[in-house]
Amino acid sequence: MEFPKVLFTVILMAVMGFAAVALLLINQQQTLAQQNQTTEEQNKKLILDILKLEYHSDEEIGHLLADDAIIHSDKAVDNQQFKKQSKDFMTAFPNMKKEVEVILAENDVVGVLWKFSGTQQGEYLGIPATGKPVTFRLAEFMKFSNGKIKEYWPVPDATDFYLDIGYLVHRNATIATNATNATATTR
Repeated sequence: MEFPKVLFTVILMAVMGFAAVALLLINQQQTLAQQNQTTEEQNKKLILDILKLEYHSDEEIGHLLADDAIIHSDKAVDNQQFKKQSKDFMTAFPNMKKEVEVILAENDVVGVLWKFSGTQQGEYLGIPATGKPVTFRLAEFMKFSNGKIKEYWPVPDATDFYLDIGYLVHRNATIATNATNATATTR
């Protein structure tokens, strides 16, 4: 009778040990998930904080970029060029409003879809102030490291914006202008 009691105790201890290990693993997974969520939420908050500052000064923007940040765009841009472009934009559109349409985070990367609207009140891209309202969307992807942007991918949907400020001319307007000019020269 002694042997089955000992065997039962050993089996019970083994089962309890496995249960304890399983609970420990589940707890560790939950802790890691919470830490990951916390990091993602912190990065989302950084994005929202960053874009509150974006239209104030290029110095504030510079503090948010890592010194060795990589900016992925159609043109090779370093931190100084990025700050200058931002400053030029802020000067031309000082009343620019932004609205978050979508914000997503996974690990150290945050993606945001913004809707921007404002009025061109200064020169931009060689186009004098038009006083015209502009609206456009911008998708941004930012990779964080130590609370700073390590990599940045801007993806603007700017065709309407460029049309609004006259940087691009709509094809139909060009055709109408050419037709008017052709009629005027044949008279």
